[in-house]
Amino acid sequence: MPQKPPTFGRKLRSLRKRARFNQAQVAKALGMDRTSYGRVELGKRNMAASELDAFLRFVGISDPLERSKILSLANSEDQEPPSPVDVERCLEAA
Repeated sequence: MPQKPPTFGRKLRSLRKRARFNQAQVAKALGMDRTSYGRVELGKRNMAASELDAFLRFVGISDPLERSKILSLANSEDQEPPSPVDVERCLEAA
């Protein structure tokens, strides 16, 4: 049986689908190819803090608490940890 993607990847997929975007649309907005973005959702590729910020903006996540929870989830699954400046910038952008 195939393994489920890590929680962070499932969360990104859920947010993407809730915003009614496909992987290709998100990938284009983030400046990456669809395969690379798909690997993020599968937990096989890390997402830089700047990419995560761009993703959250693209799918319309502006609530500071929700953004903070997603950033924490990314950090808990061995994603590239955002710098304190990046976290602050993400929260201010909300």
